[in-house]
Amino acid sequence: MPRIGHIPILFVLAAIMLLGTASQALAYPTSVERWRPVVRKELKARGCYSRWAENKAMHIMYRESRGRPKARNGQYAGLYQFGRGWVRSSRDWRYSPQTAIRRFVKGYDLHGARWWRQHWASTYY
Repeated sequence: MPRIGHIPILFVLAAIMLLGTASQALAYPTSVERWRPVVRKELKARGCYSRWAENKAMHIMYRESRGRPKARNGQYAGLYQFGRGWVRSSRDWRYSPQTAIRRFVKGYDLHGARWWRQHWASTYY
C-alpha cells in the first residue's frame, strides 16, 4: 500500500474527505431539517447569512424543540422555546414556525452570536 511517510495513503484520503464534509451542513432529523430552508431564507433576507449561522440556528432548534413548532416546556414554547416575556401582544406568535425563526434571526442580525449565547446558553454549545 502506498504511504505518505508512515501513514497509508488510504487513511490520508479518508481524512481529507472527512475534513471536506465537516464544513458542510450538519444533518439533523427530518423534523428539524424541514426548517433549514426557512432559516436560510430568513438569514439571507436580513443579509447575515453564513453557513456557521445556519448550522448554529439549526443546532439550537434541535436542542430546544427537536423541530416541533408546538413544543412546550413550562412557559417556554415553539421551535426556539421563547418565554412568555417575548410576547408583547394578544397573539402568541411563538407557535408560528416562520415567525419564531424570523425573530430568532432578527436577534442575531441586530446583536450577533452574543445574543444567541446569552438567551440560549444551555443549548448554544
